[in-house]
Amino acid sequence: AAPEDIVALADEYRRAAIALMESGRRGEPLSRAPGRLCAMHAIELYLNAFLLAGGTPPEQVRSHFHNLAARTESAIASGLVLRKRTAEHLRKQGVATS
Repeated sequence: AAPEDIVALADEYRRAAIALMESGRRGEPLSRAPGRLCAMHAIELYLNAFLLAGGTPPEQVRSHFHNLAARTESAIASGLVLRKRTAEHLRKQGVATS
């Protein structure tokens, strides 16, 4: 898929995450888990699009599987600039289950 197609898919997951988070119930953290999962998948897709647009071969992007930490490091090494706390948070995510 082309990077712009991946961004469009990421946008859909982002919208789904927002909708699911709105249906979460106060005091019930598990009710927000589906929204968090969609948000993490959107981030993964945005990172994929960035890497592919920058010339990273698709095989290398896929080699990260769902490891957000590794994907984040590759994106930063390819020139992505993230706020310090955002980068730290993504590095702590490690392997997602999406």
